[in-house]
Amino acid sequence: MNNILLKVSIVISALLMANKIPAQSIDGSLELKVAVAKQKLNTSSPTRLDPLALNAKLVWSDNNDQLAIVMKVSLLTDWHVYSSVSRKSPFIATEIKLALPEEGLMPLGEWEKPYAESYNEQASVYRGDELFFVRYYGVARNLRLDGKLKCGLYYQACDPYKCFPPKTKMVDLTD
Repeated sequence: MNNILLKVSIVISALLMANKIPAQSIDGSLELKVAVAKQKLNTSSPTRLDPLALNAKLVWSDNNDQLAIVMKVSLLTDWHVYSSVSRKSPFIATEIKLALPEEGLMPLGEWEKPYAESYNEQASVYRGDELFFVRYYGVARNLRLDGKLKCGLYYQACDPYKCFPPKTKMVDLTD
């Protein structure tokens, strides 16, 4: 086990040095900006034919050395998406999808995800009209954001009577 941890530590150190991203914790002022962005971020209204609405934005630190991706999901009343499912389950777990530069961004921790409630023995679900997914990144000094940045979800939306086929919904990130 210690051998694996040492190898992981070496890989992380190499990535940090290669991308010129100093090891860092999340900037407190960026966390405040993310809290404000959550309050201001709107989605379209979900419908019976499209029960999941999604919007997202980039939030930058004051000195542009960190950024956060803030994604808001709104589900129609009585609808849910699966946060996790067992291998035997016929349902599809929600996956976060990203289209980002291959270099220059270093995740600062894991995705912050909304509360997932137990649905049955094989699954847990997300429900609600204000679900937030947030991830923070360290930004290399030489990062070029040429082209579109996108984020979204691969999900299966269900109500008590039916499930729609799995689908991917992506949005362009603008700052």
